[in-house]
Amino acid sequence: MEWPSLPLESWRPAQPAILVLALLAGFILLLWSSSHSKGSHAGEGTKEKLPPGPFIWPMVGCLPAVGFKHRHRTFYKLSKKYGPVMQVPIGAAKLIVVHGTAMAQELLKTQDAHFSSRPLSMTGAYLGFDHADVNLTPFNSNWQATRKALSLHLLSPSKLAFQAAMRRYQVCSSVSSLFHKASIEPGTVVNVSSFADRLITNIIVRMLFGNRYRFDSNQACSSQNPAALTIYKALQDFDPDLREGIFLWGELNLADFFPVLAPLDLQGLERRFRRLRKKLENLFELIIQEHRNHPHEGEEEDDFIGMLLSQKQLSDKQLMGIMSEKEICGDSNGTGQAAISPWYPCYCTHLSVKHTILFG
Repeated sequence: MEWPSLPLESWRPAQPAILVLALLAGFILLLWSSSHSKGSHAGEGTKEKLPPGPFIWPMVGCLPAVGFKHRHRTFYKLSKKYGPVMQVPIGAAKLIVVHGTAMAQELLKTQDAHFSSRPLSMTGAYLGFDHADVNLTPFNSNWQATRKALSLHLLSPSKLAFQAAMRRYQVCSSVSSLFHKASIEPGTVVNVSSFADRLITNIIVRMLFGNRYRFDSNQACSSQNPAALTIYKALQDFDPDLREGIFLWGELNLADFFPVLAPLDLQGLERRFRRLRKKLENLFELIIQEHRNHPHEGEEEDDFIGMLLSQKQLSDKQLMGIMSEKEICGDSNGTGQAAISPWYPCYCTHLSVKHTILFG
C-alpha cells in the first residue's frame, strides 16, 4: 500500500515548531536525568542546607512565583512570607534572594570581597561590552582595574562632594526651565519620565566629560569642534536609547536561566541587545577618539575619560563598559538613576560555583 505523498510546502512551515518541541523535550530529559542522578546520591555526603522559598516546580523552578514584571515588588512580598533570606531557583540557576538594608550592607560592604563576582549574562555580553563593566563581570583582574579607576577618579567621596554643586545646578536649572515653560504655556502636559531621563543624562555627561559636551540653557554645545558637535547631537537624542537600555537591563531574560533556549531568542531580546550595542559602540568610539584628538577641550584639566586615556589604565572596551553602565544605569552613589531602573538594585553575585545571590 502506498501512502499518499504530500507537497513539500505542506510540511515545511511546521519545521520550526517541531524543532522547538524537540529541543524542549531534550532539555526536559536532560534536567530530569540530572535531578534523578543527584537524588540517587542524596544520602551520600553532606546535604545542602538552603533557606526557605516558594514551591520549586520541575524545570522552571520558582519562575511562576517570581514572574516577569515588577520582580522587586514580588521579592518584597515573598520576603514577608519566607524571611530576609530565601531561595528562588529559576531554570538552571540556583538563586538566593537577600532582603533588607542590614543584610545588603553586610554582603555588599562588609563581605564585599566574597560577593563581588557577577555571573556571565547576555546583558554583560552586550551592554557590558563583553563583561568589561564592573557591575556585570566575574571577579578578575579586569574587575579590579575598573573598580579601582571608578573608586579613585569618579566615585570617591571627595570627587562626589566636589561635583555636588554641579548636580544641584543641573536639578535647579531643569526645574526652573520647567516652571518657566509652565508659566508661558499654562496647562502644559509634562512627560515626567522624559524630564527625568534628560536631567540624569545631563548629570552623567557632566560627571564623565565635564563641560566638553555640556547642554546650556540655549541648547547649544559648549565646544565648537565638529566631532564634539556630533557627539553633542547624539547625546541630545539619547533618551530613546536610555529607555531601551533600562528595559533590557531589567528584563528577565530566559536565555540566562535556560541556556538551551538561547539560540532561539524566544523573547527577541538578543536582537534588541545587538542593535543597541552597535549604536552605543559607535557613539563611545567617537567620544574616545575625540578625547584623543582634542585633549583638555574647553577645560584646564582632563575629564574622567580623558584622565583614564592619558594614564592608559584601561582598554577602550573597558572605557565603553564604564560609559555604558553610567549612561544607562547611572550609579546609586551619585546620580540616583538606580531608583528608576526596576532591576538595577538586584545585582547578581556568585555565592559559590552552584549558587547566585540577588539583592532585592
